[in-house]
Amino acid sequence: MNSAPDKTVIAASIHQTDKTSQGIINDNTIGKTITAQFELLGSLFQVTNCRTFLCCTFNAQSLVNKLCELHHILYHDTFDLVFITETWLHADIPSGLLDPEAMYYVLRKDRAFSHSAVRGGDVCVFVNCKMSV
Repeated sequence: MNSAPDKTVIAASIHQTDKTSQGIINDNTIGKTITAQFELLGSLFQVTNCRTFLCCTFNAQSLVNKLCELHHILYHDTFDLVFITETWLHADIPSGLLDPEAMYYVLRKDRAFSHSAVRGGDVCVFVNCKMSV
């Protein structure tokens, strides 16, 4: 059984303020919403050459225990940016384990103390290699 999250569910959690579909938001609605938001920003702040990014965010509470789900998100949904909180990563866990196909830049902020009895914290961002960092 595949436990990877559905793309629609991820997108709906990102855009919780869109009530037009009563909680069910398809990709087309999200694209229109994001485009409208960028157009509004462009008119207000003179932003030029805007690009829409496909993003995902989730609270992992131990990313190492969810590598199958992470790999599904990275390689099947092809997001531009993936933001993860509560990764519980430490220096002994290489970034290559998280992205074995090297399709993303992995930016991490691990806890300073790696083998403490206290768990929690840490963040990680995956940036698609097609983008400039």
